[in-house]
Amino acid sequence: MKKLVVLSVLVAIASACARPDYVSAEELKPKIEKPETECPYSLQKVQLCLTATWEETPDSTKYNSMKVTLIGGNLSAFDELQSLLWMPSMGHGSAPVRIEKIDSNTYRIYDMYFVMSGDWEVRIFLKKSGQTVDQVFIPVRLR
Repeated sequence: MKKLVVLSVLVAIASACARPDYVSAEELKPKIEKPETECPYSLQKVQLCLTATWEETPDSTKYNSMKVTLIGGNLSAFDELQSLLWMPSMGHGSAPVRIEKIDSNTYRIYDMYFVMSGDWEVRIFLKKSGQTVDQVFIPVRLR
């Protein structure tokens, strides 16, 4: 009889520690996954998306170039695209870059010369009548 009582107590203890066999209300809610954005650089004021593609891997020992494409929004929100290279940690930039308009929404930024390795930004400004209407900074790490 004593063994039966001990066995009953052990079964009761073991079942009390078991994981409950129910699903919480939170687990029943449908999982909504945030879609991945296809806009790497958002220009929210003019509602444009900017994509940037290096023509070659950026390097501090040579001139570099990249293509930028503006997608969506209103391309008439600006009449000029400007760019400069900036090294935030050192508080200086580099030589001026050159910009070529390839088509209505694609530009080539070239003659980009990073004077030293380190963390840089390619700063892009959209201007209308000489005033900046939006801007985006693209980080670049050169080793």
